[in-house]
This record gives sequence, structure tokens and C-alpha cells, in this order.
Amino acid sequence: DGWAVHAVTHVMEMQGRAEEGADFLAAGADGWAPNSMFAYHLWWHKALFHLDANDAAAALSLFDEKISAAGFGQALELLDGSSLLWRLSLLGQDVGNRWNGLAEKWQTRLDDGYYAFNDVNAMLAFVGAGNLEAQNRQIETVKRAATGTGTNALMSREIGVAACEGFAAFGHGDYAKAIELLLPLRAKANRFGGSHAQRDIFSWTLTEAAIRLGDRALANAFVKERLSWKPESPINLAWAIRASKLKAPQAE
Repeated sequence: DGWAVHAVTHVMEMQGRAEEGADFLAAGADGWAPNSMFAYHLWWHKALFHLDANDAAAALSLFDEKISAAGFGQALELLDGSSLLWRLSLLGQDVGNRWNGLAEKWQTRLDDGYYAFNDVNAMLAFVGAGNLEAQNRQIETVKRAATGTGTNALMSREIGVAACEGFAAFGHGDYAKAIELLLPLRAKANRFGGSHAQRDIFSWTLTEAAIRLGDRALANAFVKERLSWKPESPINLAWAIRASKLKAPQAE
């Protein structure tokens, strides 16, 4: 059962059992993948295990062969595509023109303002594709949604607007601004939906932003936090090496 497999997969992801998790999904794929509209999401989880093992090539292959295979007809598929390409891009991987196809699909939903979680993931694609017009329109859409009433207005006010602006700032190379906007969101990001695995995009982006900013103290703090969750994670250990090479702040 795909949903039962999904539950076990989340446990393995949070416990840092990347190699075991990838093997677990591969071993049962003949049972959960055929004729399943949910299979793309489990392939996404397998890609996350490969990324945690610092194997970007395997994750990108899954994007091409499994995750994008259905053509991204559903918002749920687009979510997985955006978050995976964002992680790959954070690691410095060249994803070619894959962003453009995703961004085009998201643009059909650009003015909806229906669900803040979708809007934030759409922003990832617009930033990845370098589409400034779409980025600005997405921010305006979320701001408009935030002025309304109901659950999505609350999610847009508390998370959506700042998250969209923060990811846009990262894409523009303003890493200090990205950290300023994204850091306060982590403790309350659950309020706008998604799983722990999906919301880990905040920690990924903050860690990479601190390293690119050259802020050794902040980068070490983010890395140590990630290592406290998954001390043997190859990707976390790789971040630790990069952070350790940053110039130490001058003593006053």
C-alpha cells in the first residue's frame, strides 16, 4: 500500500536512514508504483534519500525518469518537482532548462492565491527559472490572499508572504535578506501545511544562505543543528566541511 509505505518512509527520513530508505523504496516499487497516481511522491522521497547521501546524480535521474514522467498535471506533482530542483540547485547542480517547464506549469496558477503552501513552492520555480515578472506577481498574489479571511489568509499572512520574499531574495543573491525573512518562519512553518520533509527546505536554504554569505558563526549554527538531527548524514557532513572553511570573524 503506497500510503503505508509513505508512513514508513517519513520515519526513515527523519531518522537519517538514507541508504536503508532508498533500498526500502526500491525493494517494494513493484508493489506500490504500477498504476498509482501517488507513485511520483514516493519517487520524490527516494530522491531525497539520495540527496541526503550526497548523490545528486541519482536524484536528478529520478526527477527525469519518474517524478516528471506524468507531465506535472497536478499541483502536488509540481510541489515535488519544485522542491527537488531547488535542493539540487542549492547544492550547485546544473539542472539545465528543467526549471522553465516547471515555471510554465505554475504560471497557469499564478493568480489563484488558493493555498499558501503551493504559492511558496511556485515561487521556487519562478526563482529557479529567473522569471522576475512571475516572482513579483506571485508575491502580489500572496499579499492579496493575506488580506482576506479564512485559513489561507492566515497562512499567507504568517508564512506565505515572507517565505516568497525570502526565497526571491536568495535567488537575487541577497543572502542576508533571505536569512532575515526565512529564519523566523521555521518554528511556525507547520501552520501552512506540508510535512517535516517538505518544510526542511527552510533549513536547507538557510544553511546554504549562511555559507554563501560567508557568515561562519551562523553557518556553523545551522550545520550543527542539522547534525543534531542526522549526525551521520553525508550532506550535513559536507555542509560542515564547507562551513569550517569560511573565514573566522575578527576578534574585537
